[in-house]
Formats: sequence, C-alpha cells, structure tokens
Amino acid sequence: MLQGHTWLVAALLDCRESLSVEHKDEGMFYFAVEWIESDEVERESKLFEILGFIPLTCLRWKFLKEVVAERKILMNNTKFLKSFVKILTRGGANGSVYVFGGRNGTMLSSVSKFQSSTGIWSETTPMPGKRTHFDCAVVGDKIYLCGGFNGDKNLNTLEVFHTKSQTFQTLASMKYPRESCAVVALDGFLYVAGGTNGENCLDKIEKYSIETNEWKEVSPMQTKRSGLKFVELDGKLFAL
Repeated sequence: MLQGHTWLVAALLDCRESLSVEHKDEGMFYFAVEWIESDEVERESKLFEILGFIPLTCLRWKFLKEVVAERKILMNNTKFLKSFVKILTRGGANGSVYVFGGRNGTMLSSVSKFQSSTGIWSETTPMPGKRTHFDCAVVGDKIYLCGGFNGDKNLNTLEVFHTKSQTFQTLASMKYPRESCAVVALDGFLYVAGGTNGENCLDKIEKYSIETNEWKEVSPMQTKRSGLKFVELDGKLFAL
C-alpha cells in the first residue's frame, strides 16, 4: 500500500465509480496522471506504484497510446515503459493468439493457435523450419517472423504467416543473421534491431519494405544489445 497515500487509493476508487461503465479504468488512469503531474517533484517517484492500482491491460489501446505520447512524465519513466511494452505486444490476429516454435527440450517448428472467442487451443501449419529466439510483428492479418536460432546457426530469414490461409511465405533475407533481436512495424516497413550473431551483440538496424520485399541498413543503435524490445510510439521507435 502507498505509504501515507491510502486516501489516494480511495479517491481512485471513488473516481472509478463516478464514471461511465465503458471508461471507468481510463478515468482512473487519467486522474492518477493528473494528480502526479500537479506535484511532479514530490510524486514522480511513486508513479509506477500508483498506476499499479489501475488495470492497464483493460484500457483501450488508442486511449493509452495517446495519453502516454503526450505525457513526458510517462515517457521518461523506464519502469512504466517496460510495463507499457508488454501491453504494446499483447493480442493476436483475427481474434486469435499464435505461439510459434521455441523449445521444450527440443527445438520446435509447431504453431499453436488460441481462439479467444471459444477459449480453445489448436495446432495449425508448422513453420518451414525449427527455431527459437526470433521475434514477430503483426501487420494487418499477417505475422512476420525475423531471425532466430535453429539449433545449428543464427538465421537471417524473414517469413510471413498469412492468418487467413494459415500458410507461410518466405521473403527476402536480412543482411545480418541474428537471434534475440527485436522487430517492430511502422508505416509499411519492418525495423529489426540488435540481437546477437552467436559471438557478439549487434547494434545493426535493418529496414524492410513490405511493398518491395527489400532490405536496407539504416543508422545503428548507440549501444550493442540483445534480448531487447523495439516499440513504436507516436511515430518514433524506442529500443528498451
């Protein structure tokens, strides 16, 4: 419980009850941010703890993205951004959640599908090859899989899974093989950052045109890293 701020928790709950059914949690979130900003010097250190009383995953994505983009106190709080990243990467395609590859003691190529409307898991078309430590990005009804490790070597492959036809298509390869990299989609392009080539961490960023099926190397990150997250917010890309 917040030391000396139990009244705030009560105020948040009162605020929630006074709002319309559709937007109760969003009102709580906005109220809390406004309260923190009214005395930023004293209250900023409690931001993550205060917002922990609000179910962020229940907020509408459009609302959350707009508020975060316009509030520097949120953009500059690393702990909050890490939680925000988890929300950015939630969801699936066509009302489904897909789990690709990985390992369970052995390398996998299987693809499992969870249908949110029925709550049922099923197996669908497997990946063209076994792999782990890759990353994915969703664009419309397509899921793009970049890089990874197949048990023998790091991969520079790019494949797209068409959720409507449940089929895979192999696309142009990246310049740099990499695992534990991060990929994000923005304005018709995929951006793949960092990762490791098996020997060294990378700072390389490659940009893929979905329209032309071509890769281009762009400005590298300032720090070599793997196991990162790469997210888009308000037209900007953040490596975390």
